Amino acid sequence: SLPVSGGVLSLDDYEPFEVANHQCFTAADMNRRRHLDEQSIEARLAGVDDNLRRICRVTTEAIASVALTGTVSWPVALEGGKMETYQVQFGNPLAFVPAKLWDAADINVRQVFDHLQEMETLVQESGYGGNVEFWAGKTAYNVLLGLVEVYGENPKAKLRVEVSSRGISIGEFVIQKMTETYVHPQTGAVTPKVAANKVMAFATDAVHTLFYCALDDLDA
Repeated sequence: SLPVSGGVLSLDDYEPFEVANHQCFTAADMNRRRHLDEQSIEARLAGVDDNLRRICRVTTEAIASVALTGTVSWPVALEGGKMETYQVQFGNPLAFVPAKLWDAADINVRQVFDHLQEMETLVQESGYGGNVEFWAGKTAYNVLLGLVEVYGENPKAKLRVEVSSRGISIGEFVIQKMTETYVHPQTGAVTPKVAANKVMAFATDAVHTLFYCALDDLDA
């Protein structure tokens, strides 16, 4: 057999916080429910439960969006109404800076295709995964759309380009428009998941799933 080096191992401990929310019922609320039948009460409570579930979901998505920067920084509510910042640093995300930006006067679709290939290779060779997809912020997407429209009018164009509900296709690559935003719960600042002038490549098959279970389930 061949000896295998253990490499360098670095461990950091972080306490996972739950997204905990609740909705209080007033005496008036309870009194109104006295006049409802059991089915109506269950329907009302199901609506409350669904609302709390949606809040947990969008909060989780917002925290995941912050993580795209390489650092999770999110406010935590403490007892007595105080706030504290929960922070986890993952490191700097991979970055690719092309020699020529997409809004340059002499840029063309073939060069954009080469940039996408370089980004895909960077993600794959870094070991994050092999299935790479792309998101583009609003400005970057509109600039690319203009380039594709001009290229599509060229009768000598050989590279396949297409604009559909999925996004902009250039060869085998599909660039989706990402204009979703999240609201910081403390400052109220609205931040796009992907900056308007940025393009993000990510591996959908990356191993980044965390599993949580009760201690008595570990032997299952």
